[in-house]
Amino acid sequence: MTRTFNPNNILTGRYFFGDSVQSFPLALTASGGQLPGFNTFTPTRVQLVALSYVHTVGANKVNELRYGWNRFAEGFLSAGSNFSPSSIGLNTGSGIVAKALPIITLGSSFAQLGASSSDPRHRFDTNNQLIDNFFVEAQ
Repeated sequence: MTRTFNPNNILTGRYFFGDSVQSFPLALTASGGQLPGFNTFTPTRVQLVALSYVHTVGANKVNELRYGWNRFAEGFLSAGSNFSPSSIGLNTGSGIVAKALPIITLGSSFAQLGASSSDPRHRFDTNNQLIDNFFVEAQ
C-alpha cells in the first residue's frame, strides 16, 4: 500500500501473514515418538509489518522514518494430544487430567510409547525496529 499525500509526503506500508504446520514422525527429531501416531507437529505463524514515511523537506533534504514489527510463533505438540490416558484406565498419578499418552518404556529393546517429555512447548519471538534517516545533499 502506498499513499501519496502530496509530492513531499509519501506513506508506504506492507503486511505479511503466513501459517504452516510441520510433522516430525518416527523420531526424526528428539521430540517425536518411534511409533506411528506419536509424532510431534509444529504449527507455525509468521507476521511482518513494515511502514515508511518519506518527507521531502526541501530541494536537497529528505527525511525517512521507518518502522518494522515481526512476530514468530511456533508450538511443539504431540499428535496424540487429544488422547486421554484415563479412557483406557491408565492413571498417570499426577492428579491432573493428562491430555496425551505419557512416555512408556519397556527397556532398550522396544520402541517407547507416548510423546516426548518436552511436549507441549511454545516459542514466541516479537521484534520492533524504528529508524529515522535524514539526508542532506551537498550543494
